Amino acid sequence: MTSRIFIRSLYNLNNLEHESDLMGEEKLETWQIILIIVAVLGYIIGNITLLKYATKFNVKNKLDKQIKNEEVSEEKPEDKQSSKD
Repeated sequence: MTSRIFIRSLYNLNNLEHESDLMGEEKLETWQIILIIVAVLGYIIGNITLLKYATKFNVKNKLDKQIKNEEVSEEKPEDKQSSKD
């Protein structure tokens, strides 16, 4: 009895493998794989070059000036109102 169940389960597993081919599982073609690899490498290289280019800018000084200006404007809101009048 158990051997029949075992054989039947093996038969069902074998049928499942063949059904997966019928269910639309397709393999990628070579040109599609190459295109995906090129796109990923292009994305990575582009980001690396962008980071290298962005390090040339001196953003820290500009941010410090903006933060100082905001702090000064927050400390003296009365001065701004009196200058407008």
